[in-house]
Amino acid sequence: MEIQIKKQEQLSQLQEFEIQQTAIFAGIVRTRELVALRSIVEKLGLGWANTYEKMKRDKYWNQLFLESEFISKDGRCRKMMCLGLMELQEWLFKYEFPNSVNQACLQDFRYRLVLEIQHALMAMLKVSMEEIRQLRAVNNLHQRSKAIFDEYLKEDEKAKELLSRGKDHQKRAAELKAQYLEVSTSNQLDLFENQND
Repeated sequence: MEIQIKKQEQLSQLQEFEIQQTAIFAGIVRTRELVALRSIVEKLGLGWANTYEKMKRDKYWNQLFLESEFISKDGRCRKMMCLGLMELQEWLFKYEFPNSVNQACLQDFRYRLVLEIQHALMAMLKVSMEEIRQLRAVNNLHQRSKAIFDEYLKEDEKAKELLSRGKDHQKRAAELKAQYLEVSTSNQLDLFENQND
């Protein structure tokens, strides 16, 4: 009978950390931090497939698993079985490891791994928060520049309209001047002719 893992969470931030000569994949999701188990299991000297199947069949550990997808360096979407940090700590202390486990590595992981992952995630979060601040500042500058440019476009349209009106007024003024000159010349001729009579 195959046990289905129903819970899935998309890692919003995934980082590969080198902790105790082990590549640890950890990420921050909306609710908490998650840590991929495979590299930890393999560092402990255990086979991933056997450990994974054993944990899937165990009612307690199966309910704590989260299957997470992430984009790997090669651009492919990969699935990883993860535990939260507290569940990882519990797993390191309570899981029934076989005798073949690397005991020195297990003891080291029990007392330092979770703390080191927390430090690494906090450093990543600090960088992420700084990036967010920088992005907000850039966005604010962009919004101000856009507002100024929009105002410029409005004023430019007004200027074009006024220029068009000015040209129309100049044309009308030239027409009126021509009419005036025509009427004025005609009046002067009439006056001149009347004086000569």
